[in-house]
Amino acid sequence: MKKSSFLTGLLIFSSIALLGNQSDELFRKGNEAFQQKNYEAAAMHYEQVMESGFNSPELEYNLGNAYFRMGNTGKAILHYERAMVMSPNDGDVKHNLGVARQQVKGEIEALPEFFLSRWWKLIRNAAGSGVWGILALVLWWAGAAGLILWQTGRTRKQRKAGFLAGLSCLLISLLPFSLALSRVKYESKTNYAIVLEPTAVLRSAPDDSGSDILNLYEGTKVKLQDELGGWWQVKLANGETGWLKSSDAEEI
Repeated sequence: MKKSSFLTGLLIFSSIALLGNQSDELFRKGNEAFQQKNYEAAAMHYEQVMESGFNSPELEYNLGNAYFRMGNTGKAILHYERAMVMSPNDGDVKHNLGVARQQVKGEIEALPEFFLSRWWKLIRNAAGSGVWGILALVLWWAGAAGLILWQTGRTRKQRKAGFLAGLSCLLISLLPFSLALSRVKYESKTNYAIVLEPTAVLRSAPDDSGSDILNLYEGTKVKLQDELGGWWQVKLANGETGWLKSSDAEEI
């Protein structure tokens, strides 16, 4: 796979059997339109699948590809980011997101992140909330079994081993349990948004009369901190804060 090239492969729903006939047909039409290079029609059909109540990382990825081919960098990044939330280890999504980000003007140099925070995010994003939750339950039950052995073991050696193993598993289970909670919270609300307007003004106050801080360009990722009367208070990657019209961006 050439890292300098843009991947256009379409991903098929792993759970396509769960789709209704109408959504299945819309998804098929979207794939056909994409292959025929009719990207507007492809995006329309994929959006209609979402409107039917179904979503998946594959659908977000395909929709991101369609918008990228249409030259709509902001929408492409938005849907790649949503795919990354649902499937953080998908190599194709990561690659195409990186390619799309290269199209964003006005690059903002990010501040170095505290290493503990960076490590936590890397571990949290290594798996979905379900995986971390299952791991936590397995360790918890293993810990419970160890404590039962501690109480019922026939020999002192068995009881000692059961106590040490049980206590260790229960303590270790706190980590995947915390990671599962963190993933659930992140998957439900990322607190990040993507600028969709070609140019959006970051202002010092939540009002058009606020002084201009700088211009943000389509595809820029911002962190949401507060909301007031149709305005978002956002934080940029370089630590700078300001107010942005909520209509100029869409939450991931």
